[in-house]
Amino acid sequence: MLRFFPLQRRYLVAVILTFSLCAGCSEDLPADTARLIRVIDGDSYFVSWRGKEEQIRAIGIDAPEGSAGAITRRGEDKNAVETEQELLMGRLAAEHAASLLPRNGEIRLVFDPANAANDHRDRFGRILAFIYVPARNGQSELFINEKMIEDGFAQALTRFRYDERIKDRLISAEQRARRRDAGIWRIHPDVFE
Repeated sequence: MLRFFPLQRRYLVAVILTFSLCAGCSEDLPADTARLIRVIDGDSYFVSWRGKEEQIRAIGIDAPEGSAGAITRRGEDKNAVETEQELLMGRLAAEHAASLLPRNGEIRLVFDPANAANDHRDRFGRILAFIYVPARNGQSELFINEKMIEDGFAQALTRFRYDERIKDRLISAEQRARRRDAGIWRIHPDVFE
């Protein structure tokens, strides 16, 4: 017979509550489906949504840039070597995102209420969303934002407002990736600095 001591019981309750609260983090947020057209970089994708081609920006993640123009637009002062290193890491992040997302396949876009006032768009007109690949072949639904961070190809972006439960998940995913030296954390961690 298993006996739980009070401290162990509290720990078990905390673990169960954490998983039950986060397991359905996106279920109470507005959502829609889209068809993936192509990956732009690790955190931006072109999709067909509501009859139009739209650019999606994944909420809560920041991947290295895949084009020199994007680095310039961010206004960062980088030398040629730093720019080339970020571009290389950006290509790796884009390739990883492409390996996770179904080309010409269905994805689920989940919208955060914090962005509702600006029609879920950023200042560049991109749609802001959490991105999920629907369950298939007995596998559970894949949360792309979290998976990109957990695999070490993006970092948690916390300076913007969005669902705190999901923000906590993304921060935890980054901590796990750093501990494991996953992806870019192993290859070139200062690209995230």
